[in-house]
Amino acid sequence: MKVSSYLLLAVIILFIWAMPAHAAITTFNNRSSLEGVLGPHEAITFEEFPDGPIASCTPVHPFIPDPCVLTTEGITFTSTVGEPGSGINQRPILVLESSFVVAPSKLLNPAADDTSAESFFLTFSHPLQGIGLDILGGTSFPPTVIFVKVTEANGSVTEIPIGNALSLTFFGVTSDIGITKLSLFDPISDGSSGLINISNIVVPTPTVPLTVSIDILKSINLKSHGVFPVAILSSSSFDAPTQINPNTLTIGGATVKTTGKKDKAHCQTDDVDGDGLLDLVCEFSTDQFSIQPGASTAVLEGETFDGTPISGAGSVNIH
Repeated sequence: MKVSSYLLLAVIILFIWAMPAHAAITTFNNRSSLEGVLGPHEAITFEEFPDGPIASCTPVHPFIPDPCVLTTEGITFTSTVGEPGSGINQRPILVLESSFVVAPSKLLNPAADDTSAESFFLTFSHPLQGIGLDILGGTSFPPTVIFVKVTEANGSVTEIPIGNALSLTFFGVTSDIGITKLSLFDPISDGSSGLINISNIVVPTPTVPLTVSIDILKSINLKSHGVFPVAILSSSSFDAPTQINPNTLTIGGATVKTTGKKDKAHCQTDDVDGDGLLDLVCEFSTDQFSIQPGASTAVLEGETFDGTPISGAGSVNIH
C-alpha cells in the first residue's frame, strides 16, 4: 500500500514538474496605456493593400483546403476555414475592407465564422513583448462572442473573453517572456453570428541589430568534430570583450563551446587586427555548424550584456 502511494505521489510530482510554467501576462483595454508600456512602437494598418480578398488567396472559388496567409512587417495572419459544399464553395480567405470606423487602417477578416483557436490567428517572426489591436465583431444575431487565446514563448496558453465587440473594441496584452501566437475566435458560434474584424495593430518597434565586424580565423573542416575560432573585433566605440555576452553567440547554427558545471564559454581576448584594441575570440562547435553549399560568408548573431542584438558577417573557407 505504501509503495502504491509513493508511486502515485511520484507521478503527480512529475506531472506538475512537466507542466509549462505560466508567465505573467497583462491585458489592456486602452491603447495609450499599452503604448506607454511598449515604449517605441509601430502601427500596422494594411493601407498598402487593395480592398478585397488578398491576391495570394485568389481565386476564392472553388474550395481548396489550403490556409490563406498574409505576412507583413513580421506578422503572419492565417485563416484556415472555408465554406465547402455550402453553395458558396469558398476556400479559406482573408479580406481587407476600407472603413471610416478605423480609418486610415483597413479591416482584416477571414470571411468565415471562426469557432476554434486554429481558425484565425496571428504568429510572429520573433516573440513579442506585447501587441494591441482594434476588434470589431459581426452585427448579425446572435452577436459574435469573441475570445482571444494568447500563446507565450514557453507554451503557456491563456484564453481571455472580451465580449461581443459590437462597437470597436481595443484589446492589448503584454508578456514578460514574449508572445508567439494570438488567436481570435467565437467558441459558441452557431455559424451565423458574423465575422471577427481586426485593424490598427500596434507592436513594439523591432530593435535594429548592432553591426559588428568579425573575422573567422581558420578554414572550417566540417569533418573535424572540433572547434573553429571567430573574433569579434573591437572599435573606438565598442569594446567586444566587456560588452558581448558569449553565451548568446551563434554562427551558422553553431554555439560557443562551453565546459564545466557552470558552462564556461571558450573565449579569450586578443588584438587580432593589430589596432591596439583587445578583441573577443570564441571557439564554436564544428559539429553544429551548417552552411549552404557554395556560400562564402557566415553570419554571427548574439546579444550584448544589456540585451542589444548584434550581427556581423565574415568570409568563410570550407574544406
